[in-house]
Amino acid sequence: MANATEAIRERFTTRPIHATFGLEISGMDISRPVDEQTVAELGGLVSRHKVLVFKEQTVSSEQLNAFAERFGNTKQEPPAFASNGRRDHNVSRLGNQEDGDKVVNPLTGYGLVSRFWHSDSSWRPVPTWLTMLAASEIPDEGGGTGFADMEAAYAALPEERKAFLDGRHMIHSWATLRRYEPSIPPMEDIAPPPATHPLVRTIDGRKSLFLNGHVCFYVGNMPQDEGEALFGELMAHATSPQFVYEHKWTVGDVAMWDNRTTMHRAMPYDRSKRRVMYRAEVQGAEAPR
Repeated sequence: MANATEAIRERFTTRPIHATFGLEISGMDISRPVDEQTVAELGGLVSRHKVLVFKEQTVSSEQLNAFAERFGNTKQEPPAFASNGRRDHNVSRLGNQEDGDKVVNPLTGYGLVSRFWHSDSSWRPVPTWLTMLAASEIPDEGGGTGFADMEAAYAALPEERKAFLDGRHMIHSWATLRRYEPSIPPMEDIAPPPATHPLVRTIDGRKSLFLNGHVCFYVGNMPQDEGEALFGELMAHATSPQFVYEHKWTVGDVAMWDNRTTMHRAMPYDRSKRRVMYRAEVQGAEAPR
């Protein structure tokens, strides 16, 4: 991975964006076809740095999807009953603007849960690996995206706490969304089946907490009241300021992040102002372990 970083730095300008994770890359045009070597290098970089931000991009939905497809399958449909923005070339348009100039001010339903810390599609048996988000229109203030470094959060735990967490799991269920946002309609009979994933995930020999703040609410393998308390404790720990980076968007930014080792959340903004983002997701290659 160090070699991948060095190879990218030889051709492009890079800048760390947080003490423990995140790398900004300037001078790369992801709207153009990317060769196999660069794809491999970027795969190593996102595994190591967890969040990559490509500056000064101009990409259509088709181009964003083409770039994402270089890393894997982007054909992950959301549940049929869930609003996930307009989709074009497997890319979702998100934000508060409908076709034309109409701005949708109230935030309702599924859009509300993006405010909670989460890892994309962890309710799937094989969750999303990469998410890519491109900034098209942004408000003058607010509307950033927060990222939490789950590997650093795990590493900072006392050794006895790590031992206590070993072998524990959590249920990731789409139906749990209603626990956090009651305005979402009942869906017990139509929600996808829940998935069980380890609480501590191992990637390339490195360990990371694997949490999701809107489809989970307790740690398993223990009484539920204790599991809920432990889940709250871990969520608070993992989102402590020293593990968090808030990206303040500039039009043309494209962020790519590894959902295996991060959580993210949408930051508030004045919804009378326009905010339009485009999102692609790349399916993981294997179930968490």
